[in-house]
Amino acid sequence: MEGGMQFDYTVKNGYVLWITEALSVYSNISIMNLDTGKTENLNNLHHLSISNVDIFKGYILVNGKKISLTI
Repeated sequence: MEGGMQFDYTVKNGYVLWITEALSVYSNISIMNLDTGKTENLNNLHHLSISNVDIFKGYILVNGKKISLTI
């Protein structure tokens, strides 16, 4: 789908991960720790599909690559 705003999210293992994408150009990927309410922007990830992410306590796997979380 071209244009407009798209939003996707998943809830796993005490975290909410959400992705917003506008005009198929700008994407924002963030994660929230539901225990603390703290959020972290994942600025180094772009055009990510929720289905390619596994969430664990303290880290996420994106396409098999481990990314540590600070929240």
